[in-house]
Amino acid sequence: MTEAAGSTSAREMRLGRLIVVLVPVSFALVIGMSVASGLWSAASQQEVTPAPLELAGYHLDQAMSGPQAIAEVSELHGKDIEVKEAWVGHYQESGTIWAARAESEEKAVRLLDKMVQGIGEGKSPFQGLKELEIEGVSVYTVTDGRQQHFFYQLVDQVVWVAAPRGGEEPFFLAALDKIDSD
Repeated sequence: MTEAAGSTSAREMRLGRLIVVLVPVSFALVIGMSVASGLWSAASQQEVTPAPLELAGYHLDQAMSGPQAIAEVSELHGKDIEVKEAWVGHYQESGTIWAARAESEEKAVRLLDKMVQGIGEGKSPFQGLKELEIEGVSVYTVTDGRQQHFFYQLVDQVVWVAAPRGGEEPFFLAALDKIDSD
């Protein structure tokens, strides 16, 4: 074999080894960049919400705020209610929190009073209305036959918590602790 043929064969072997290494590395880089881009895109599109990401081990599945949340809260009451903002958090195991901020503390008190009065008069699907004092807050509790609900007013905010079955107390206490009236 001539020297030129030997050097061509050696060059081809080095080129072949280089291709064997570069192709998988390039492929891995492309996949890594695609995954990173997708994760960044998903994270940047998530809505910032005041809903806690986790309560007593139950993770947030879906959250909404703004006009969509106000509409959902109003729909639950069967009419538009006077609130300036709201958010809703749907958690695992049917845990849900509806939080609405009224224009003032007085309006929040009136909203809570209307809820208590309506439930007391049997104008809702809820039964067993009880008032409790929990961590210095007057909390009402009811049931809809499937799960326990808690609701309360704190400054200008009214909060309704539908607790997951079997985790009622820890879920509610975590909600009470993490949701404030800032």
